Amino acid sequence: EGWSVFRLAGKVSSQFVSSLLLSAPFAEAPLEIVLEEEKPTSLPYIEMTLKCMARFGVEPFAAIAVAA
Repeated sequence: EGWSVFRLAGKVSSQFVSSLLLSAPFAEAPLEIVLEEEKPTSLPYIEMTLKCMARFGVEPFAAIAVAA
């Protein structure tokens, strides 16, 4: 029914963020992932997950927001 927001430390594992991204299409409500760091170390891997999802036809409603 509502909007779920996940606020994560910027140093969190890219595998953890990718798991949220891959499971998001099956959630009952939209979700937003906010990384609490301007330039997370694992951002290239997270972007790779998003590109892979897009190749399989899953376009995220919103991209990952990186907190400034």
